[in-house]
This record gives sequence, structure tokens and C-alpha cells, in this order.
Amino acid sequence: MAHPVPRIRTMTTLSRRESLILHCLVLGASNRQISRDLRISEAAVKVHLTRLLVKLKVVSRSQAQEQAIDDGWVVLNSYHLAKIT
Repeated sequence: MAHPVPRIRTMTTLSRRESLILHCLVLGASNRQISRDLRISEAAVKVHLTRLLVKLKVVSRSQAQEQAIDDGWVVLNSYHLAKIT
């Protein structure tokens, strides 16, 4: 049985890849985990992450996570909330 996937509100300022990385960040994934999940290099993850932080006007992963949840860009269900708390 597949796990439920959090809804991601598409943001016009973020690329599809940046949106996917933001989703992974909210779930607490490391750069290595993101690179494996998205089948890209860790260097590519770092580049996308840097661009993502600049676009969101934040300086850390935790600020990006908080903004994504608070602004409704990533909506977590109870399954995901249980995993990250």
C-alpha cells in the first residue's frame, strides 16, 4: 500500500524540481536522501536548494520548511505529521 503524498501547491516562482525539493525538506529529508529520491546528484540538490532559499527569501532549511507549511505550499496529512514529530 502506497503512503499518502502531501499535496503541493504549485508556486509560479518555483520550478517543479524546487517544489519537489521543498516537499522533501518539509518531510525532513537530507540532501543525500533527496538526491536518491529524485535520482539527481547531491550537487544538483545543493544548487536547487540554494535557488529555493533565495526565492523564498530565507536563509535556512528550517525557515523554508516553516514558510512552506505556514503559507500552505505543502499540506501535510496526519501520516506525515506523525513521521516528523
